[in-house]
Amino acid sequence: LEIAAAMRIVWTQIADARLHLLGAAEPRHHAYANALLDAVGSELERRIFLHGGAFDAPHQLEQFDLALVIGQHQGCPNAVLEAMAAGLPVVANDSGGTRELVIDGRTGVLLADPDPGTIAAGLLRLMTDAPLSQRLVAAGREHVARRFSMRAMRAAYRRLLAR
Repeated sequence: LEIAAAMRIVWTQIADARLHLLGAAEPRHHAYANALLDAVGSELERRIFLHGGAFDAPHQLEQFDLALVIGQHQGCPNAVLEAMAAGLPVVANDSGGTRELVIDGRTGVLLADPDPGTIAAGLLRLMTDAPLSQRLVAAGREHVARRFSMRAMRAAYRRLLAR
């Protein structure tokens, strides 16, 4: 719901912006999914596109300009890691372990809250500042490779087990 409202704000400045939602709603979130469909309204398949379960999402990312990851009680969201590794600038809300991945202004845009105005401001910041987006892409890729790659994880486990 917040994302649909945020896009309405974005469209006041960038009318041809598109939102592609990858992933399916879990059964426990059925009511939210229905409310989202209501909020999307006539924008469905016009400026907002629902792709459902996207098991090949990492391979689809290269066709997009940025990634928006909004969630609650997130651990270390794979969606953020995948987007950064794919070379997308990331806008995400500060929930759970997201702040370990998205360091505001360094590896992405970290939102203080999931308010539609806050989300829209984060999106517009990247959509209107190409040099910032490119800096975040480079730093995000490097951050993922250094801290979250399989090589980094293997080395961390070895250090842990050696103790």
